[in-house]
Amino acid sequence: MRDGCVRAQHDRLHSPWEPYGGGSASDIFENFGMGERVFFARAVALLDSDYVASHFDSAAARRIQDVCLQRLML
Repeated sequence: MRDGCVRAQHDRLHSPWEPYGGGSASDIFENFGMGERVFFARAVALLDSDYVASHFDSAAARRIQDVCLQRLML
């Protein structure tokens, strides 16, 4: 189940919006029911986990993490 949730989150929001710096605050809230800072902080924590390391290639995880960290710095 967890694999499906992580993959679904990536496919729904990170993947299509990654080239544009991540989804909008309203898209994040609408899809996940949380503010963008909470969303990106949770995504960074998840990206640092062994679970993600075993399910995503390192280049993709790094790109997503870069987007998340940039959004947290705004």
